[in-house]
Amino acid sequence: MIDPRSWLGLAAAGTQKSQKSLITAPLTDGKTSTAWHTIPTKHGRRALLVALDAGNGAAKIVVPQAQADQSQPPQLHASRIDAVYSIARAANSEDGHTTYQIDGSPIIIGNPHLFGVTPLPTGNTVDRFGDPMYRQFVLAAIVRALAEAGHSPEQADRHPIYIYLAYAAPSDEFGTGGKVSQATAEALATIRPVIDGRAETVKVMRMSGGKAETWPIHIVDLRALPQSQGIYNAITYDIERRAVLDVSRMLTLDIGFGHTQLTQTTINEQGKAVHQVQQIGEGGVEIIATELIKQAGAAQLNNADAQVIIATGKDADKRDRSAIRDRAIEIAGPKMLQAADKVALQTRSGHLVVTGGGAAIPALRAMLADRLRHRDQEITTIVPAAVAGYATAIGIYAYYYAMLRTLKPWQS
Repeated sequence: MIDPRSWLGLAAAGTQKSQKSLITAPLTDGKTSTAWHTIPTKHGRRALLVALDAGNGAAKIVVPQAQADQSQPPQLHASRIDAVYSIARAANSEDGHTTYQIDGSPIIIGNPHLFGVTPLPTGNTVDRFGDPMYRQFVLAAIVRALAEAGHSPEQADRHPIYIYLAYAAPSDEFGTGGKVSQATAEALATIRPVIDGRAETVKVMRMSGGKAETWPIHIVDLRALPQSQGIYNAITYDIERRAVLDVSRMLTLDIGFGHTQLTQTTINEQGKAVHQVQQIGEGGVEIIATELIKQAGAAQLNNADAQVIIATGKDADKRDRSAIRDRAIEIAGPKMLQAADKVALQTRSGHLVVTGGGAAIPALRAMLADRLRHRDQEITTIVPAAVAGYATAIGIYAYYYAMLRTLKPWQS
C-alpha cells in the first residue's frame, strides 16, 4: 500500500501527461504544510531543485512545475528521456527536432528512431561520464526537463538559472559513512566545472521551432545520493519528513532495463535505515527486448525500437505491437523473474515494494501480481505503472529536499 501523504502517494495522485512525463498532485499535507517552490542560495537568488536518475534505458528527471501563483502548493514535473543522441545537421534543424548545443556540434536527444542515433554508455558513473557526450546529454536533458515543466530562460531575469542537483548514483559507489567515492565525484565534476573555487555557469543553447534560447545553468551544489535511498524515501516520508510508513524491514525489487536490483532495508539500533543492495539475475527488461527482437525478426527491430514497444505497445509508426510484446513477456518474463522469485517474490515477511520500468509494463505487472498473490497485500506494493519508472528520482528529490532544509547551506 502507498500512503497518499507520501511523496510517492502525491505522485500517484497526479496527472500523467504522456508516456514520458507526469505532474504530481500539489505538494501539501492538506492541512498547514506545503513544500517549498524553490531553495535559497548564498547568492541571494532562489534555486530550483532537480533530481536525476540516469538509468540505463532513459534518464528520469524531476523538477518543480513552473507556477505563476507561488501562493499555491508546488507540483513536481517528471520527465523520461531516452538515453540516446544524434548529431544534428545544424542548430536549427529543418525537420523540426529540438536541438541542444553545449560544446561542439548541436545534438538531438531522446529520440531512438532517428537515423544515426547513438546509445549512451551504461554502467557506473565513471563509465558513463568517460564518454564526453554523456556530459552534453545530461546538461541538455536538464534543460529539456525544465522547458517541459514550463520554465524559460527569460524567467531568470538576466541571471543564471540556479539549481541544486541531486544525482542518483549506484549504491556501490559509496563507502563507509555514505561518502561518495573520489572517482564518482571527479566524474560528476564535469557537469559542474569549478574554477578558483567557484562553480562556473554553463550555457546551453536550445533551438526549438525556429527560436533560439540560451539557458545559463548554474549548479549551486551537486549531491550524489545512493539510488537505494530513492524508493525508501518516496514511500516512507511526507513532505515534512514525517514517517507515514512504519516498517522494520523493506525489500525493494527494482526491475530496470539493464538489470534487476534488490535492496534490503532494515532499521538499526539507532533508528537509522541501513540499505544492502545486490544485483540479481542475468538482466532486466533487456531480456524481454532481446526476445521481442527475435519474435519480430532481427531485420525489423533494433534494441531502441524494442524498448519503445515494451513501454508503449506501439512502434515508431504508431502501429499496435502489444500482441508481440505480450508474447515476448510470456516467453522471457519467467526467465527474468527467476532469481527474484527466490530472494523476493516468494518471501512472506517484510514490506515488499516492486518498482522500476518493468513494473510499468502491463503484461509483466500481471505476471508479478500472480506471483505475489500469496503475500499479505498490506505489506506488498507494486508501484503504480504511471510512476514506477520515476519512483527513484522522486525519492532522491525528497531526500535532498529534506537534507537542504535541515542543513541550510545558504546560511553557512
